Amino acid sequence: ALRASNPDLSSALKGEQAGSGPGRALSFRNFLVVGQVAASLALLVSAGVLLRSLQVAQGIDPGFDPEGIVTVELDLTQGAYSAIEGRQFFDQLAARVAEAPDVESVALAIDLPLDGSRWLNTIVPEGFELEADEQIIAGENRVSANYFEVLRTPMVQGRTFTDAEIAAGALVVVVNEALADRFWPDGALGRRLRIEGGEAAQIIGVVHNAKYSNLGESPAPIHFWRPYESGYTSVIQLVARARTDSRALIPTIRRLVREA
Repeated sequence: ALRASNPDLSSALKGEQAGSGPGRALSFRNFLVVGQVAASLALLVSAGVLLRSLQVAQGIDPGFDPEGIVTVELDLTQGAYSAIEGRQFFDQLAARVAEAPDVESVALAIDLPLDGSRWLNTIVPEGFELEADEQIIAGENRVSANYFEVLRTPMVQGRTFTDAEIAAGALVVVVNEALADRFWPDGALGRRLRIEGGEAAQIIGVVHNAKYSNLGESPAPIHFWRPYESGYTSVIQLVARARTDSRALIPTIRRLVREA
């Protein structure tokens, strides 16, 4: 997979760093994670407010509900975590954030919509024979089971992943309407999608089209999602939906990252 980027506000935010602030002593491995949260969390909430203003002003449906969403990038690249340790860190932190009283739901993903970039991968849809030099490129994201629930992206057909499928490493995938309609207009559920470097995965769900890189995308790009545990990455996006004001989550998430 490769990542295609466009410069925007979020890329600048993700580059900021700061100290860990008050609290108990931190290990070096956690320092960068806490610093990034402390520096960028409030600004990311502000970016969400800006997104909602643009959405209303332009009458554009982003394909998800940004109201009440806080996103945090967790970067363990400098922390010398193994893949198992890193995944445990992300899972345990997400579980602790989800237990907070002011949090409605939490998900993990390797990418976020409208952050100015997209993960791309080569696919071969079942029933299609490609020429030797032909490639089909689609957007990709790896997400936790409740990702679509947290973002409130409507499921058009089928379902999302289950925790059991994620734990078992099941070869399952969710696609958007654009991908389903392009290759299987009579129905995509149960069909298979071969992703570069891997076996074919079964399509279990179709979700509503959305804006993935920017609000100006048209027509909707083809896109697919698979369980985030299908491949480890040391940088993960934590997505939390607040029960009330998203800004109320800032001190909660800062504290939980410090304690992780």
